[in-house]
Amino acid sequence: MSSKTVRYALLLSSFLTLNACGIAGPGGGGGPTFNKPSTDPARDVVTAAITVEGTARMHQRGFSSNTAPILVDDNIPCGNISVVRLDFDMTEFNVSSSFPDYASVKRAGFGKPDAPGCKLEFETNFEPQIDHVVRVEYQNGDILYAPLRRVESEDQSITVSFGTHLAVERFFDKINSRDELNKHRPCSGVNPDCETQHRAKSRLLSFISDTARIYEYDDLIQPAQEADEVLALLRGESDLMIHIDTAVGEIIREDSPIAKGTVRESYDTVLDPDILNGDIQNRLRPSLIFNSVIFGMGFIEDIDNDSRYNKLLTLSTNLESGDDSQAFPQLINNSFYLDYRYDEVLPNIPMRMSTLRFKTTNVTATTEPSRPENRYSFLTSSDQNESTLVNGTHLSTQGFFLNDRAIAQIVTERNTGGSLLYGYDYNPVYYKLYRVNEQEPNTILTELDFEPPVDYGDSPTWLTGAGYGFASIYDVTQDSATQEFERGDIAEKLRYFSWELHGLRTPETVSEDVITGDYDVIEFGIAMDTNTLDTARKPVQVTAQLKEWSLSGRSVSESQPNSPSDFYRTWELARDKDMVFSAAQQQTGGLSGSRSLDLYEGGSGTLDTFGLLTLGTGSDRAIGHMTENGQHLAFTTRDTSNNSASRSLIIATKARNDDITLSSTPLDFTLSGNYFYMDADKHRLANVNESRLSLEEDGSGCRATLGLQSVSVEHDLSSSGTLSMPVISSTTNYNSASCSLDKGQVEIVFNIGGDALTLRGFAAREDGATGKTVKLINLLWLQDNALGLVFAQLDQDLSPTFDN
Repeated sequence: MSSKTVRYALLLSSFLTLNACGIAGPGGGGGPTFNKPSTDPARDVVTAAITVEGTARMHQRGFSSNTAPILVDDNIPCGNISVVRLDFDMTEFNVSSSFPDYASVKRAGFGKPDAPGCKLEFETNFEPQIDHVVRVEYQNGDILYAPLRRVESEDQSITVSFGTHLAVERFFDKINSRDELNKHRPCSGVNPDCETQHRAKSRLLSFISDTARIYEYDDLIQPAQEADEVLALLRGESDLMIHIDTAVGEIIREDSPIAKGTVRESYDTVLDPDILNGDIQNRLRPSLIFNSVIFGMGFIEDIDNDSRYNKLLTLSTNLESGDDSQAFPQLINNSFYLDYRYDEVLPNIPMRMSTLRFKTTNVTATTEPSRPENRYSFLTSSDQNESTLVNGTHLSTQGFFLNDRAIAQIVTERNTGGSLLYGYDYNPVYYKLYRVNEQEPNTILTELDFEPPVDYGDSPTWLTGAGYGFASIYDVTQDSATQEFERGDIAEKLRYFSWELHGLRTPETVSEDVITGDYDVIEFGIAMDTNTLDTARKPVQVTAQLKEWSLSGRSVSESQPNSPSDFYRTWELARDKDMVFSAAQQQTGGLSGSRSLDLYEGGSGTLDTFGLLTLGTGSDRAIGHMTENGQHLAFTTRDTSNNSASRSLIIATKARNDDITLSSTPLDFTLSGNYFYMDADKHRLANVNESRLSLEEDGSGCRATLGLQSVSVEHDLSSSGTLSMPVISSTTNYNSASCSLDKGQVEIVFNIGGDALTLRGFAAREDGATGKTVKLINLLWLQDNALGLVFAQLDQDLSPTFDN
């Protein structure tokens, strides 16, 4: 593999607001004139530079063992680049006669005499559509596609590559007829956008293709391969296809899947210039900052050594003493309520990892309690020129942000205090974050009066989510002269299963005094311990707890009351030093203890509040956040010393005193979460995102239905020690064996292939302001061989249009 500079350039994809144009049926219309550029040097054309990626064989270049797997060809004949329309079966047609005349010409020109490659020149503005693509025919006859979109400047381009082609292909694979395709294209009539939301959908598909393009797959490709060979190879890469399919699935989920994604006809800045009033524009472009916690588990494949060196890992949020606000774990949500809604969701979360390696030859284990700080971030530094790809996102009508995660490459020390360097390159993923609280600012265009702050009520001001991701960890060297980092070979491959909980930052004046009373608490975590001096300690122990906190005067008293029921309990799943596995054990109640809770105090000794909290004392104190009303808290814990490490996620919500209202119409929830499975021979981590849970009334109680699907990875603990590729399990439906709701306490039991699965946990408070008595239920996943944590997130049925 050729070395790469560990840095990305900032790529911002955006679209101008244009008037939609009607499109004739396939084959209809004479189509635009191709390659007929205007000869007027003063012409005002719309341009889009094209970057073409492919193998040496596709470009008909010579190659050797040192040739890069993927090359950019600046010398491709410009006549090989065109715009076509695809039918539902990907049959090509000319775009309609209403599409502007255009030409494919050399990019070099006035102001850019040395610019390489080609560009498309359009005589007039055009409306991007989901079935309009850029088509490139390579010198060897291969053809690849990319969505056609507008580019913002001459410095940006539409890239045509294997990733962009796969995004287009996977969309059309899910379209079975022309009628289905028309549901994603402009409508006829006065409002061409109408319920098809075609502008938002075409925008989203272009983002999906951009994200898929930067997936690191060049290690799989040989320069001698043709396009069909490469595409066949990539279709088998489940890490890539899972995330493309997640994103494409949101486009086709229903006719109008995007909240406020239908263009409002009233947004016309020419006829109504008052819309450009600064106060209105500020209100229509709010920016929210969230405090963040992240917790995860995963596996590391050791490429430098054989499979017996593969490792188990855990990770959690990190905040060192004295860190300034730039290092706070946080996420930024920029919203744009203009002609239609779109968003940016930008995480910036410092974290640390701990690892454990089983030595399968002699049943002992070694730990690395804390690797140097890593960062799960859209920025590599405060220098905006070293940012990564930042694509936009949309809020679904179910209440989810489809957040593309093109995470920055991060360089760290290889080991604490070491001189060797690692480069963490997180492959792009689509991570769905659920926005629990529905309250939004006033988006009426004509109101100029002062807008009071949003009243969020009792509902958690949280974004919740879980996901599966993949990263390559490279050996890295630094050039002493230029200070640039250069990649070497891949040292490790990381597959991680994570949970995230982001809480809206509070006003600066918030006080921890509002955190008082009784809270229902879930804690889920893992401990790794190889202290051989204590034979009772276990190398791996996964723990799930339900407990009660009583908070008063910054003191947290925790317990597991035995009455009136045994609801509050602890479960442990463990493997001992002799590799013997112990099934999940339910412990008796009686847990007791106390910890202190404080607003975060920065290194300068001043209180940096905004709802950032610490739990406990010392260097391993938990870091977390609170909501403004003090009713909802979240933390990640860590305890790292010598030969041990433990990390966990804590979720605490004010105990409910009201019941969840059910009826004969089911409440439908989407699950996000993961579980850890263990038996005598292996460990398995599984993500259950997109599984479905329905609750409905059943006499005096309730009944539930579970539609379960998963993505899982296994670590074989026999002599081989190998890690599996991700395994996708399709949806299977189960009816509940029992279902119980008592105030905020929820317990549902299913029979899964002869094994009991219990989902037990707590419903977060809701004040019913939106007509719902529950939106978020935090549940432990309890089986004999598996423990986990899932978020059950209610389908919110948000409006696809601006209602005002």
